[in-house]
Amino acid sequence: MPDPAARPLAVDDRGNALTAFSRLAEEEVPADAPLPLALVALWHGDRVLMVFDRHRRSWELPGGLIEPGESPRQAGLRELLEETGQTPEEPLQFVGYARFTLAPDQRAEYGALFSSRSTEVRDFQ
Repeated sequence: MPDPAARPLAVDDRGNALTAFSRLAEEEVPADAPLPLALVALWHGDRVLMVFDRHRRSWELPGGLIEPGESPRQAGLRELLEETGQTPEEPLQFVGYARFTLAPDQRAEYGALFSSRSTEVRDFQ
């Protein structure tokens, strides 16, 4: 379990913080906070695909909420396609679990992070 007194890895201008990153096995889901989202780092050469969230007015990795009955991996693929029109050419590789503390109520939650590569960038949706 992460040390709550530890310094965050990153904090945005709204007070949301990336507080830890766990390189566990995919089936070792952390139990100290919920896992409601999945994120995908899609690499094209040495560049990673980002999307601009108009509501939060920030650049982010593609991703979003895991729907009922969906695995984090399935959610990552769905969100990547919905947000960018891209599909990875290689299977998603599990990277780890990112732990966030979200403002204003300081609630903790995890996001599953996946990675893949693409040699072809399709038109954005």
